[in-house]
Amino acid sequence: MLIPPTPHPTRSIDLPSGPLTYCDIGDSGTNIILLHGLSFRPGLYPLIEHLLPHFRVIALDLPFHSPDHAAAQKNNIYSYVNLVLEFVTAMQLRNPAIFGNSLGGTLGLMCALEDPTAFSKLVLRAPLWTPAQLPAYLRLIPLIAVHLWLSRFDPYANFAMDTIYLLSKKMSPQAGEATPSIPIRDLFTQFQVNPTVLSAFLGHLVQVDLSDQLSRIPNPTLILWGKEDALTPSIWGARLTRCLPEARFMEVAAEYHNIATTDPHTLAHQIAAFVLA
Repeated sequence: MLIPPTPHPTRSIDLPSGPLTYCDIGDSGTNIILLHGLSFRPGLYPLIEHLLPHFRVIALDLPFHSPDHAAAQKNNIYSYVNLVLEFVTAMQLRNPAIFGNSLGGTLGLMCALEDPTAFSKLVLRAPLWTPAQLPAYLRLIPLIAVHLWLSRFDPYANFAMDTIYLLSKKMSPQAGEATPSIPIRDLFTQFQVNPTVLSAFLGHLVQVDLSDQLSRIPNPTLILWGKEDALTPSIWGARLTRCLPEARFMEVAAEYHNIATTDPHTLAHQIAAFVLA
């Protein structure tokens, strides 16, 4: 399957932490930053179209392309927090809202922890916020250490990514009318993804535990979760909501982990109703 053409022009900006590409679409007075998950920007295209009547939409491309294996080991979610905050400052965005999709939701939480005054409201779709969400074997520190060490080697990184994407696809069925998924190799080519960087990033991500810090986030927050999400059950959305001072939880019936592509209309409606209220 060929990669669909990028529906919106891509821009680039040089930041202290490095270059960042993004799409900046729409002219609404309300800004919303989109932080993607493992489907990258194409996984947000259906949602973007439904958000445009309400927002100026700014979709960032997280830079998983470093060619340096040593840098890949350091290229964890904390470095991306700095990158997002630098972007908000450089673009002179005044209190944008954030929508974080899956791992982008984890990043959104961490950005609010670092500087809650930089953002107005948060909308988080099934973020990982505690290792307790994961199967027990993924919480074994020795196993994670081995994964991080092996991630420097291309054959292992490619195998790990193939496995993760295959499991994700099996656990998140997609309706026939939804936007077709892009093959992983084509997706990586389009966004210049280095599998060793992404593999190491995910090794760092599964160790993130925000449970003792969440009470420090004052931002109004909407937590969205698919009721049928098998990757991370919706009970973790309800628990996350109770950890935040000002949060609402919404479970979307009959939806899996990929709501942004299977039901972008409903997702955009909930985002707009919450952010613009």
